[in-house]
Amino acid sequence: MNRIEKQIIPIAFCVDDNYIPFMATAIQSIMENADPDNDYHIYIIHEKISKKHIELLKKQMKKHLQFSIFFINVAHYKELLIKNRRFGVAIYFKLMIPFILAEYEKILFLDGDIVVLSDITKLFNYNLENYLLGAVHNSTIANQRIGMKNPHNYFNSGVMLFNTKAFVQMINQNQLIEMATSTKYNLPDQDILNIVCEDKVCFLHKQWNSIENGKVGIMHFIWDKPWQQLLVTQRTKYFWYYARKTPFINEIYFKFIQLAPMRTLKNIIRKIQAKL
Repeated sequence: MNRIEKQIIPIAFCVDDNYIPFMATAIQSIMENADPDNDYHIYIIHEKISKKHIELLKKQMKKHLQFSIFFINVAHYKELLIKNRRFGVAIYFKLMIPFILAEYEKILFLDGDIVVLSDITKLFNYNLENYLLGAVHNSTIANQRIGMKNPHNYFNSGVMLFNTKAFVQMINQNQLIEMATSTKYNLPDQDILNIVCEDKVCFLHKQWNSIENGKVGIMHFIWDKPWQQLLVTQRTKYFWYYARKTPFINEIYFKFIQLAPMRTLKNIIRKIQAKL
């Protein structure tokens, strides 16, 4: 009998140390919904991660034998170490993913504030022939401000499937770095990728980057970060379901206690000010 070779699914995250607990929740959801017949390579692209967090991530994945985790320090991209107060440094690293992991034909990038509710292989197997990447259309933003020919074709960069070979061949790495150092973009990584990939984007089904309730493949907490909400909603309950299964749950609870009341207070103040 011929042995069927397992499919390898490479998945990249770009995070700083503060975001590791939330990303760990995303990883937990991936592992619990994964096809056991495939192998999954998780890459953590970072500037600096504590040894404690590295060991906890390894511990978390130990029982899932088809999963491997790798840590890639990209501090040598000094031009990208931009201290952006609103977003942080890590968002710029996603611009370099196809160059850093060029050995793969395709790479799946995921933001850390998501949970996966279906086998990620279904997303990975999208046909990207003639495209640089696959992403979900961002219907809430029509970006004329960044000079796109068709601003209604703007996409969200929180979930992206890169056609690595095509991206490396067609996109100039130095140009990306130069654009990243500019201060004119409101959503730096997302704006830049929309500009350089325009007309070469395969628009994925919206279930793979969803901000809605219902049956979806990936739930993205863009506006409703669960650790900043005092109330558990139909959406955020999925986050807490997987968070409780990670070795980071106490740290997540601590961040929740710090952040959720402050976020709620700010919302109350904003509503009061709107009525004045």
